[in-house]
Amino acid sequence: MRQRIFRRRPGGSTTPYQPAPLKLRPGGLGEMQSVARNRQLRDLILDASPGAALAVDAEGLVVLINNLARGQFGLTANDIGRPFRDLEISYRPVELRSLIDQATHERRTLRVNGAERRVGEDVQFFDILVQPLVGSSGLPAATSITFTDVTVATQLKAEVKRVREDLETAYEELQSTNEELETANEELQSSIEEL
Repeated sequence: MRQRIFRRRPGGSTTPYQPAPLKLRPGGLGEMQSVARNRQLRDLILDASPGAALAVDAEGLVVLINNLARGQFGLTANDIGRPFRDLEISYRPVELRSLIDQATHERRTLRVNGAERRVGEDVQFFDILVQPLVGSSGLPAATSITFTDVTVATQLKAEVKRVREDLETAYEELQSTNEELETANEELQSSIEEL
């Protein structure tokens, strides 16, 4: 599936893709092997990236999904070539379709920090990077979407905040107790002087 080249069928956007025939030149077998090797290397590099990643072309179709994105978001190789709007990830954890439009229109990378995603009773947090990709013609070619799992860091921040609040409360209680002790000490001193 990864090594197929797709083209749009005449008759509208709802028709499925079919592989385009490869044009081979005489003696082009070595060139074809080189292209296949480069494609395989590109896919391996994409799969080795530390974050979940996918790419959507200018027509809104999913063109790439790495292994981490497949595992983390329940995507499959069959989702390649499907309209992005049909996938749950397009609107959950955040509305990505509008972000893709904005990034493409403004031609700049957009970042969403700490997007929350619920999976059953578990909560995950992601930093999402929406990056428009421009082709050699200067026109938008695709959009790369990268998800960095920051669940552990977010949970640790929340824990640090909670512990800090507990410490502040304990400090205030300690200050209050200290003031009460000083008042009691002054009263004792006063009582001793009277005796």
